[in-house]
Amino acid sequence: MDIPTIGNCAWRAPPRATATCSGQAEGSTEAKVGMVFALKRVAQQFVALARKGACRERTPREKEAVTNNGRSTVTTVIMLLGSTVAACSSGVAPDAETTPTPPTLEVLARHKDAGSTDSGTADSGQVDSGTADSGANDSGAADTGNGGSDSGSSAPVIQKVFYLMEENRDSNQVYGSSDAPYINDTLMTTYDYASDYTNDVHPSEPNYVWMEASNNNCGDHTFTTDNDPSKSNSTATTDHLVNYLGRVGKTWKSYQENLPGSCGISSSGEYAAKHNPFVFFQDVVGSYTSPSSFCTSHIVDYSQLATDLANDNLADFIEITPNLCDDGHDCSNPSVETFLQSSTIQSVINYVTTPTNHAVLVIDWDESESTNIHPMLLIAPTSTLVGSHAVATQVDHSSFVRSIQRIFSVDPSHVDPTTGLPFSWLRSASGASDFSTFFAPGQFP
Repeated sequence: MDIPTIGNCAWRAPPRATATCSGQAEGSTEAKVGMVFALKRVAQQFVALARKGACRERTPREKEAVTNNGRSTVTTVIMLLGSTVAACSSGVAPDAETTPTPPTLEVLARHKDAGSTDSGTADSGQVDSGTADSGANDSGAADTGNGGSDSGSSAPVIQKVFYLMEENRDSNQVYGSSDAPYINDTLMTTYDYASDYTNDVHPSEPNYVWMEASNNNCGDHTFTTDNDPSKSNSTATTDHLVNYLGRVGKTWKSYQENLPGSCGISSSGEYAAKHNPFVFFQDVVGSYTSPSSFCTSHIVDYSQLATDLANDNLADFIEITPNLCDDGHDCSNPSVETFLQSSTIQSVINYVTTPTNHAVLVIDWDESESTNIHPMLLIAPTSTLVGSHAVATQVDHSSFVRSIQRIFSVDPSHVDPTTGLPFSWLRSASGASDFSTFFAPGQFP
């Protein structure tokens, strides 16, 4: 079974599973890794190769930049779930390498670009402008991110999602409240908000985990406390949003205000680990005694967001957690409003309301106080929204997860390129409504 030529590279099936690229030595590192991401549309053929033993899992030392006269060249990192599929190398059967490699988290393709340098590394969580990760494929056609054929498809209507978490309010403690004039008189009268966003669970930590995994029960562990993450208060599941996003080459980053370091596994001062969902997933953290560089590069201090906005160096999926005062946990609504009107968040709002950025911002509260209904605002270009402002569809945190799966094409209508099988809805997302009723027709995938 031969894999078609893509660009100047061609792959051949066993017994000679080698990559040949014009101008490159057959079997060279550059040739072996070149254009793998562009071959996502023939992912099932890669699966077949893997099952025949032509592929093996890449080790951390193989995730190296290949340089040519100081210029950045192809570096493709594919971290795969279990041992099912891996980055292909020349006809080598699976070996006994003992160096641990995390499950699939991200597929990053770095392509040679004459006259430019690589602006990030595999650990940065960012991608180079104009690479496959930024929405362009090697043929120049728009990448739909749909896990199928890219040829001739239009760009997704939503390409970036920001979500910002606030704390512990019933809807009636924010909607119509005199101490939240910016929310009521500007955001709610311009954009959309949920009038029936129901609470899933208490206390805070299970809600944050829910927004990543669509349940606080992850199979091997059920989150019921606000304790800091640890080996015993975490989950080994790889079925969660940022893992799924990584499988299709989408990037993510979390900005945590007053982050104390080590990707935030320990609470300190105004920073609460219980409000950082990603540190409860072992495939993100690695070791709770010495967190991985993957973790520390994807979970960063909130102060970095202004720089990344200014440089247009943004991931596809962005989470923002204010500190315990700015999120309203320890302080009142005016503190929340001050944070929302800060220059950085105003820059986020300006970014998502610029139609050409194809972005949205969800401002959500983790849980209600007593009524089981809490606020949620959805900010996007007004031309893309339904226009009624108050949206009565019953939604919850599983609706958020389901919506993210649809937006980034990691839902059951799309193929997981690491398995060749359709993605699954994440837990309770299977029965949830999505956010489609917040948008005008044709503006939600």
